Order: sequence, then C-alpha cells, then structure tokens
Amino acid sequence: MITAALGILPGLAFCVIGWFSKKAGMADGIILGILGLSENYVCGIFVLCTGSILLSFLSITLLIAKKVNRRTQMPFVPFLEGGYILWFILNAVKGVVHG
Repeated sequence: MITAALGILPGLAFCVIGWFSKKAGMADGIILGILGLSENYVCGIFVLCTGSILLSFLSITLLIAKKVNRRTQMPFVPFLEGGYILWFILNAVKGVVHG
C-alpha cells in the first residue's frame, strides 16, 4: 500500500505543477501517476527524468535548426513513453545478466 502511494507521487507532483504553471497538461501527470502506481516510484521518477532529457534534446535541436520558437508547445507523453521503453530495456538486460 505504501509503495503504491509513493508510486503516484511523481504524477501527482507533475499535475500540481501543471495546474499552477499552466505549462504542462494534466494527462501527462495522470499517465505518470498510473505508471508509477503500476511499477513503482523509482520507475516514475526515472521515466519523468528521462522523458525530460529526451524532450530537451529534441527542443534544443529544433531551436538551433530554427524549426520552432520558444513558445512552441510540444506533447510530453511520447517522451514519457520513450523513458518507459528505456526503463523496460534496462530492466530486461538486468534480468538477463543477473537472472
């Protein structure tokens, strides 16, 4: 029960930040919360950080190429998915190596 509550925290925090800043969608936080609930809070934090890094790399690349400007909005869910895929691959490799 405690692990499930901790798993929701990254998504809940993202929802609260999105609510006050109006810069993030609520769906991103909900998806992150569900992901943390189904896996664990470490997965939620890993996916959030990895998704943010992936989005940052793409955003910087597009800004340098002058394809977007600072006010361009981009969806975050595909980058959360990329972070989760990386989490899944790393856990699969860890299971093969240690299993």
